[in-house]
Amino acid sequence: MPTQPPFHSAPHRNASPRNSLPLTSLVFALFFLSGAFALVYEVSWVRALTLEFGSTTLAVSTVLTVFMGGLALGSWLAGRWVDRYVNPLTQYGVIELSLAAYALLTPLLFRHVLPLFGVLGAEVGDSIWALSLVRFLVTAVLLLPPTVLMGATLPLVSRFYVLWKGDGGRGAGLLYGVNTAGAYVGTLVAGVILLPRIGLHWTIVSIAGCNLILGMVAFLVGKMVEKSPADISISSFPAPPSEGQSSAGSARTVFTAVALTGFAAMVCEVAWTRVLILVLGASVYAFTVVLSTFLAGLGLGAAGVAAFLRSAPSKARIVFYGLALSAAVMVSLSSAAFQHLPSLFLKLYWTWDLKQHFDKVFLVQFLLCAAVIFVPALIMGGLFPAAARVVVRDPNQTGKMVGGLYAWNTVGSIVGSFAAGFVLIPFLGIRGTLMAAVAAQCLGAVASTVGGNTRHSSKLAGVAVGVLLLTVLLSPPWHQQLMTSAMAYYANGYGAMGTKELKAKLARQEKLLYYRDGLSATVTVTRDLRSTNRDLYIATNGKVDGSSHYDMPNQRLLAHMPLLFHPDPRDVSIIGMGTGVTAGSASLHPVQRVTVVEIESAMVEGAQFFRKHNHAVHDNPKVDIRITDGRLFLRLHPGAFDVVISEPSNPWLAGVSDLFTVEFFTLGAKALRDGGIFAQWVQIYEMAPENVKTIVRTFAHVFPHVYLVSTIPNTDIVLLGSQRPFFLDLGRAHRRMTAREIRDDLADQRVGIKNIYDLAARIRMGPGEVRRFVGPGPLHTDDLPVIAYNAPKDIYRNTRKKNMHFLARHARGIGPYIQGASASPEKRRHFFQRLASSYRAFLPGGMEAEVCDLLGSVQ
Repeated sequence: MPTQPPFHSAPHRNASPRNSLPLTSLVFALFFLSGAFALVYEVSWVRALTLEFGSTTLAVSTVLTVFMGGLALGSWLAGRWVDRYVNPLTQYGVIELSLAAYALLTPLLFRHVLPLFGVLGAEVGDSIWALSLVRFLVTAVLLLPPTVLMGATLPLVSRFYVLWKGDGGRGAGLLYGVNTAGAYVGTLVAGVILLPRIGLHWTIVSIAGCNLILGMVAFLVGKMVEKSPADISISSFPAPPSEGQSSAGSARTVFTAVALTGFAAMVCEVAWTRVLILVLGASVYAFTVVLSTFLAGLGLGAAGVAAFLRSAPSKARIVFYGLALSAAVMVSLSSAAFQHLPSLFLKLYWTWDLKQHFDKVFLVQFLLCAAVIFVPALIMGGLFPAAARVVVRDPNQTGKMVGGLYAWNTVGSIVGSFAAGFVLIPFLGIRGTLMAAVAAQCLGAVASTVGGNTRHSSKLAGVAVGVLLLTVLLSPPWHQQLMTSAMAYYANGYGAMGTKELKAKLARQEKLLYYRDGLSATVTVTRDLRSTNRDLYIATNGKVDGSSHYDMPNQRLLAHMPLLFHPDPRDVSIIGMGTGVTAGSASLHPVQRVTVVEIESAMVEGAQFFRKHNHAVHDNPKVDIRITDGRLFLRLHPGAFDVVISEPSNPWLAGVSDLFTVEFFTLGAKALRDGGIFAQWVQIYEMAPENVKTIVRTFAHVFPHVYLVSTIPNTDIVLLGSQRPFFLDLGRAHRRMTAREIRDDLADQRVGIKNIYDLAARIRMGPGEVRRFVGPGPLHTDDLPVIAYNAPKDIYRNTRKKNMHFLARHARGIGPYIQGASASPEKRRHFFQRLASSYRAFLPGGMEAEVCDLLGSVQ
């Protein structure tokens, strides 16, 4: 390709504003769309890969590290060669076309490459380091090609801007801001429109089609305006008088400053997400709101600072310094404001009647996010344009400097993302992590003053150190009980009250026994001070997932139901630790091993507080506790278990919904031995009847032989499924129940099952009734997780009675599925009378008892 002559000697033709403005606007529009498409790809590819690799923090971090590493590598490589060419817009078009082509091939590529992970992962599944290496290699094969292309776009478009407009530093900042604003739109479009409506596959395909058009437009326009060096409009680019020509040493210090502030920005994003999920809830919508708010702030801040520096380019270095310190102060102030978010949510909940108007929940989430992160993000967004204005002094090196700057910023972001998740939050907590980000911002401010002609550098560095000390010392302590009060779930139990009043009420109601900011969630254990039994609760991000009293029937029957009815259970796997009660009850059976799979180690620690209720499961030699992802574990252990029990949290929570899909149940089926039983806990509260039907339908799609068990009326059900027909042998279950430990576990007053009739009365539907109950309809899949997007809309609706009525219309009980109850008509009548009596005691007014009476009367 032809190389450009030296900048000062290049032929020059001034373009009129009328001719240049449309082209400039077009390029900005294309780069805006490019940012939007990139975020849609990122969200889609990260989801696809983490579904395959597991959703542990390490797996997600691996995928994101490769993704951002590709961006950094692409930016650096492009910066090395882009300044030699006079057709950067054409090259940009080629890159966008290549990216679109890759996206269109994604389904085929993933289909052929991802099975390699299954094969290799099965070989090294017991070694976390070897498994991580396999993850990294597979991710690199899939994501490095497109992300390197993405990373090359900013240097290319910046190069075009300097050739056309002659203002490289300001152009890079504006383009960065426009691209980030596009990313904001892409996040919303992906999270609110495309993925909920057309699914993962068609989202990628449709965006790839749009990307093809974008690339074609850029390519054709580039061919039209980049015919030769003489056709490129170049204007002079004088250096700011106070800075002079940037030296290599000066540029390196700015690169260091950008890496530090990039580190701080990513640390803040991770920490803010963890904080706001505590307040807003962990639905997919909440994650979308947090990310999009952060990107909106970055984009607007970048555009604003770039525009300001157009008229004051000489102030770029001091602007960077001031922004870095301002960001540090604002991050500290936002941390102090967190304790007011729960009470603010309460006020908005009652003022806007969110219980009746879910459409306003989205707006409330945006407002609360904006209240604490928008201004800090706005300030952080201005750092990259200011740095670009400092380092881009020679137009002939625009691509190199912008590429290097973006690469360093991205490397800082990679380190920040990893450090926040694996080091800072687990060891320092969320508040301490934000203080680490404050320190990085102050260090970035100090670094920016080194190497320039800025006078009083030592004084400016002293000011930065002073700001750091003041922000850390004056930042208020973290109020753990208030921040884990989960007002997003429990607002209906509180009135509109201020922070002080809310703290006092929480102190009267409960005592915090355990708190830990884990790798993936914040886990707490509290004691209810109002109840006579002093109930214990274990919660994830404030959402209660188990207790020592109310949830006991569900926790114990999850273990006893499948193990009592399986012909010969030896190996059991339980997905989810919870209180440890299910694992403890399972260990009472004569099984060889109970393998508990829990993604969050803090949950395992928290379950120690339930030792009196879970049979000291942590000390049981038959119980093996693994800290890993449930989907990945099942994938790597085909045909290993007789019984698999899945007890995740609510299916409308982000991530948890992936444990209710067709693909997850298929993994569970493959992990079972022939004739194995899969037990699935399903919460029916705060779930519309259609969503409950969708979950049961999805389960029955994989396990055609399903029994539906009601463990706690109006609250929970358990599904027992198998791929082979199986009848419930009550005689065998009765004999197993005579074992003292099992009998006592079930007869506990919190469970109330004293005999085989009480146990059988919990079973409401057999395979025939389940098929009629679910009927035809949508399935919950990895590609289109309809529950994840539909169920959050019901969290403030009381659907318990409606769901129970829905179940009752089809429930006929276990009677039709009992073989050989008795050959004697008298004994048969007696058997069904007792079963009917148990049904009436458990579910008064249900059809189950009437069916039993009818069966007992048949001679």
